[in-house]
Amino acid sequence: LKDFPQTELKSRLKKDKHSLTKELHTKYLPNLIEVVTQANLEKVIFLINNKVSEQMDELHDTHTIITEYSQKQDTPVFKSDKIRFKELIQFEIMTGSSGMADDYADELNIELERLKRKISNIDQVVEFNLEAAIDMLDDESSDKSDKAHEVAVSGLERALANMDDINEDLDTFINNAEIKIGYIASDLQNDIQKLGDNEHVLQLRIRLARIQTKEKITEFRNIIWKRIKAIIPKVWRILLKSLRKIRKSYQQVQQLSGLASTGNQNDYAVFDFIAAYKKNFEKLPFIYQKLFSTEPLDDRRFFIGRDTHFNKISSAFDRFLNGQPVSTAITGEKGNGKTSLVYFASQEIFAGHKIHTINFQRSVYTEESLKRHFINVFNLADGISFDELINELLKLEDRHIIILENLHNMFLRAIDGFNVLEKFLFMMSKLQNKYFWLITSGIYGWEYLDKVLHISDYFHHIIDLTSLDDKAIRELIETRHKASGYGLNFIPSTKFERNRAYRKLKTDAEKQTFLSEYFFKTLAENSNGNIKIAMQIWLSAIDHVEDEDIYVDTEFSLDQLLILNLSNDEYFTLAAFIQHEYLTVKEHAKIFHQSEDASELIINCLFKKGILDLIDNNYLINTFVYRPIIKNLRLKNILN
Repeated sequence: LKDFPQTELKSRLKKDKHSLTKELHTKYLPNLIEVVTQANLEKVIFLINNKVSEQMDELHDTHTIITEYSQKQDTPVFKSDKIRFKELIQFEIMTGSSGMADDYADELNIELERLKRKISNIDQVVEFNLEAAIDMLDDESSDKSDKAHEVAVSGLERALANMDDINEDLDTFINNAEIKIGYIASDLQNDIQKLGDNEHVLQLRIRLARIQTKEKITEFRNIIWKRIKAIIPKVWRILLKSLRKIRKSYQQVQQLSGLASTGNQNDYAVFDFIAAYKKNFEKLPFIYQKLFSTEPLDDRRFFIGRDTHFNKISSAFDRFLNGQPVSTAITGEKGNGKTSLVYFASQEIFAGHKIHTINFQRSVYTEESLKRHFINVFNLADGISFDELINELLKLEDRHIIILENLHNMFLRAIDGFNVLEKFLFMMSKLQNKYFWLITSGIYGWEYLDKVLHISDYFHHIIDLTSLDDKAIRELIETRHKASGYGLNFIPSTKFERNRAYRKLKTDAEKQTFLSEYFFKTLAENSNGNIKIAMQIWLSAIDHVEDEDIYVDTEFSLDQLLILNLSNDEYFTLAAFIQHEYLTVKEHAKIFHQSEDASELIINCLFKKGILDLIDNNYLINTFVYRPIIKNLRLKNILN
C-alpha cells in the first residue's frame, strides 16, 4: 500500500480488505488457533498425575522399616516396625502435588484462552482499520486520501506487530510450560524420596496423626465458619443500611440547607473539563476516535451485554406472528443503547418483514406534526384527518412493524402537553392487531408519564434497558480497544506506591492486571453502567499515545463535576431536561409558564458553565454531568 497510487487507493483497499479478511477468517487464524489448542500441555500434567496414581495403587498398605540395627554380636540384631507408608504419602505428598498440578493446569488453560483471543482479534484489527480508511475516502466533503493511506498502513503494521507479539508469547508459553512441568515431576520424586529415607518411625506416625487431626479440625472449622458466614451478611446489611440512612439524611440536610461545603469550585470547572476533553480527543488516532464514537452501533462485534433484552424482543415478535396483539416498549437512560438494540432487532429479528421507522429526534406536541411523520413514512396523501390516517393504515395488506423512537419527545410537561401522546396511544391501540409496535423512551420521561398517564398499561411488554454490570462494561471497552491494534498500559498514581497488595507484585504483567481491575471497577462505579458515559470517561482517562501504545491514567478524577453550585430554578430546569432530553428555549418557557427571555437567561447560564450542550437549536445535558445531576436531583427530592 505504501507505494500504491492514491488515485486508485479506494478500490485497492476494498479488494485487500475482502481478500485479507477472507484468508484470515477461513485459513490462517483458524489454523493457528488449532495449533495452539493441539499443544494440549494440560494432558501432560494429567498423564503425570495418572501415572503416579497407578504406581500408588501398586503399593502395599503397610511397609516394614528397620528401627534398630546392631552387628556387635555374631548374629546381627535388628528391630522393625510396620507403618502405613502408602497413607502417609497420600496425605503428605500426593494431595499437595495434585493440587499444585491442577492449579498449574488452570493457569495453562487461562493463558491458552488469552492467546486464542489475541489471535482471533488480528482479523478485527485488519478489517476495522481498512474500513475506517475506506470510510474516510467515501467522505466527499474533504480530501482525506493522505490520511486514509496513513490509517490503512498503520493499521496493517499494528496487526503485524501484534502477530510478532503472539509469536513471542507462544515461545515464552511453551518454554515456561516445559520448565514448570519438569519442576512438578522432580519435586514429587524428591518429596517421596525424602519421606522414604526417614528412619524415625515415631516421627512418621506423629506426622500422619497430625495430618489426620488437622483434617478433622479443618472439617469442624468449616462447619462453624459456614454457620458464622450465614449470620454475618445479615448483620452487615443491617449495619450498612443504617449507616447509609444516616449518611443520606446528613447529605440531604447539608444540600437542602445550603451548608454543604463547595470548596473552591470554579463555576466554569465543567466547561474547562469538557474543553480539555475535546482537545485531547482530537489528538487521539483517527481509528480510536471512530471505534469510540458514541453514535448508535451498526457493527455486531461491539454489541455487548444486551442478549437478554434482544431475546425478549424476539419472543414478543414470535407472539405477534402467532396472532397475538403485541406492543413493546424499550426504556432506558440516554446513552444506554436503545437505538443500537432496535437496529440489530431490525437487521436480525425483523429481517424479511415490512418495517417503518419513525424517530422523534425533537419534540412533537402538535397533532399536525404527528400526522406528518406517519404520512411521510407510509407515503399517504396530504390533508387527511387523524381518523382518516388510522383508516388508511388499517387498509394496508399484510402485517407491518412500526418502530417509533423517543416517545418521551411526544409530550411537554405542561397543562396541554399530553394531547398528542394521548392521540398516539389511541391510534396504537386501534392498530395493534395489524402492526407490531416497538417503542423506545427515555426512562425518566417514561417514569413521569407512568405517574401521569399510567402509560405502562398501554403496552404488553416493557423491556427495561438496565445499566451494564462491571464485567460487561469492561468487555465493551476492551473489545473496541483491541480492534484498534494498539497496546494498552495503565499508569499507576502515587496512591499505589502505598498500596500493600500492589507493592507485593513482582512482574509488570501482574501490576498491569492489578491496575486494570482497579480501573474498570472504578469506571463502572462512576458511569453506573451507562454505555455512553463509560466510553467518554475512558477517553478522558487517556493520558497519551506513544508509538503503538495507549497510556491510561488509572486514578482518573471527576471531582470537579460532582459539586454543582446551582439555584433551585436551575435544578428544576435540569429535571425537565432529564425527562425530555432535548428542549428549546420556547419549550422551556412553556413548561415553566414564563417568558422566553427568562428561559433563555437560565439556559444560557447553564450552557456557559458547560452543563448544557447545544445541537441544532436544541439543548441537552452534557454526558459528563448527566450522572452527577441525577444524583443531586434525587438528593433534593426533585427527581424520584
